[in-house]
Amino acid sequence: MSRIITVQKARLLLDKYYEGFTSVEEEKLLYIFLSQKNLPEQFEADKAILSYFSSHKKKNKTRVVPLLRWTSIAASVTIGIILTCFLTFGTTNSYAYVDGKKITDIEQVKEQAFASILSWNNSNDNTNLDMDELIIQQLQLFVK
Repeated sequence: MSRIITVQKARLLLDKYYEGFTSVEEEKLLYIFLSQKNLPEQFEADKAILSYFSSHKKKNKTRVVPLLRWTSIAASVTIGIILTCFLTFGTTNSYAYVDGKKITDIEQVKEQAFASILSWNNSNDNTNLDMDELIIQQLQLFVK
């Protein structure tokens, strides 16, 4: 189809457009015809009508609802992760059992460990053990 149309062809296409029978290609021809600089005055009203509809067709409608939905989901997940990390890392993980009692105070656990090492150093029956074996033995005592 030729891109240049005559006034008579434009009038026929406009009639066809108002009846709702134009194709997309024919509507493009009408838009090209009506957007020319030296448009005959008889088509000014049609240009205004078609310009109105074309501006509404081209508007990009931004939907806020899905954006808010995904933002709230992301915020909820982030808050959940932060709370989980905060609550998990805030608990005491160091403990020892001394005489059947669980000790969770880190300073007391350290004291018991050092006391145990010092008592081992002072005894003469395990003098053949090296330091690595000593550490392994001590760790086994504190793991339950």
